[in-house]
Amino acid sequence: MLPVVETDETDEEWDAVVPDETVMRPGAADLCARLGLAAAPPPR
Repeated sequence: MLPVVETDETDEEWDAVVPDETVMRPGAADLCARLGLAAAPPPR
């Protein structure tokens, strides 16, 4: 669903993933669908 976050990742590594819509958007949309919020796509 969402990218795996390892406990040893640096802030710089995490900051490289979070702004990437191609990585985060599908996971966020899937999570919303699982919570019954599929009709309201999450804002950034």
